[in-house]
Amino acid sequence: MRPSPSTPRPAPLGTSAGWLRLCALLCALVLAGATAPAARGQATIYVDQAATGANDGSLWADAYTSLQDALDAASGSDEIYIAQGTYYPDEGQTVTDDDRSASFTVTGAQNGLEIYGGFEAGDAFADRSPADHPVLLSGDIDQDNTSANNSYHVVVMDGGDGIGDDVDANITNATELNGVTITGGNANGSGEDVNGGGVYCDGNSSGNKCSPTLTNVVFSENEASSSGGAVYNNGNAGTSSPRIANAVFSGNSAGLFGGAISNDAESGTSSPAIINSTFSGNSSGSFGGAIDNNAGRG
Repeated sequence: MRPSPSTPRPAPLGTSAGWLRLCALLCALVLAGATAPAARGQATIYVDQAATGANDGSLWADAYTSLQDALDAASGSDEIYIAQGTYYPDEGQTVTDDDRSASFTVTGAQNGLEIYGGFEAGDAFADRSPADHPVLLSGDIDQDNTSANNSYHVVVMDGGDGIGDDVDANITNATELNGVTITGGNANGSGEDVNGGGVYCDGNSSGNKCSPTLTNVVFSENEASSSGGAVYNNGNAGTSSPRIANAVFSGNSAGLFGGAISNDAESGTSSPAIINSTFSGNSSGSFGGAIDNNAGRG
């Protein structure tokens, strides 16, 4: 459910005022809480939509031009550096244009993967600045600036049996997404495609876990017809408890529960750690304009 016309809303992301607001918030949060990775991965995979080289991710000059191709190549011991730009989940060698089911997916088999936005092509990690070099992960796959045909989920963290392939391997806090904006997800389909327009975090079923680290992430204008406009944590009979730090949740909406975040813990656990984060202009049709916690609705 979208906010009523009388509900104050922040300036849209696509306006100058909206960008200045989000960039100012993100810059302040990054300065307050950003740190370099504790340990470097075995391999660094580079992504730059403007690269013109070999498209193999080995160097900035030869960076993958789509994030999907980098994710397809990555293991849990790798890290991905993303240069400034807008990236869509339906772009890449293994996905289909305008396929609403396309998402940027990390599975439990890739646990430990670290993904960082905020680079200018050629930067070292120490030069990274998400505020100066914004990376947008956008669900607007047909690029028409409307949400009707957008991706159901911009990002899927798949450590369970709720969505996508059933996965035995868990996603832990060692998996990190850092320094990006997630926008334009529209979970208005059927089944599980009604939850988690921005991020669907799947820890569904016994023994499964989805608890990644989401740091310096802006969640803007994502929608879900049921639950979790920005983030849906599916801990049904399992665990979904991400660590969310220095994040901004702005203008997200859900038709029923959790305009920004829905924590679904029926017969399981969903207890995310939310640290130094900002919520504004989020809405839902029933409970939890910002956050909804469900331990089993009678």
